Amino acid sequence: MNNVVNDGNVIEYTNGTGSKIDSGAVVVIGKFCGVAVADIPNGATGAVAIEGVFDLPKKTTTDTMAVGDAIKNDSGLVKVAGSAGLTIGKDVIVGYAVQASSSASSTVKVKLAH
Repeated sequence: MNNVVNDGNVIEYTNGTGSKIDSGAVVVIGKFCGVAVADIPNGATGAVAIEGVFDLPKKTTTDTMAVGDAIKNDSGLVKVAGSAGLTIGKDVIVGYAVQASSSASSTVKVKLAH
């Protein structure tokens, strides 16, 4: 096929946030999220992984998360989406916990959703 662009694991993203995106940070792209592969200066284009499992920082380090919990973005940090559901236009699912995370851990392993 001559119309394949790439394998879809990493996409190019132009940073229009007004500040640098750090390597490993959650990047919201419309209604889905990825993780910056390297630092992306404001106005620059950089690689964002949209497939894979990443160790992401929790919004509240004392939160517990179970395998399979839906994980949402909260200002670049992550937290459980919760049983109350999501607010359309506000909450973006990052992915799903693939390993339990206790209150002793400041991170959770998340499989990115697509």
